[in-house]
Amino acid sequence: MCGESDDCCLEFHHVNKESKCFSIGKIPHTATLEDVKKELAKTICVCANCHRKIHNGVLSCTESKIIA
Repeated sequence: MCGESDDCCLEFHHVNKESKCFSIGKIPHTATLEDVKKELAKTICVCANCHRKIHNGVLSCTESKIIA
């Protein structure tokens, strides 16, 4: 979205919160590698600031892009 590429600033955003099984940052100890891959497929990677803007309605997103 904004061009940020420093991985210390990037976060995963679930495009459809209803399909979220767990947070990528808090993977359950019972999750398999396949579970994690499936969960990652439900997300997009955005910077922390853009992530906050999405959650506050300033930006919107689809599986393939973010819309200002």
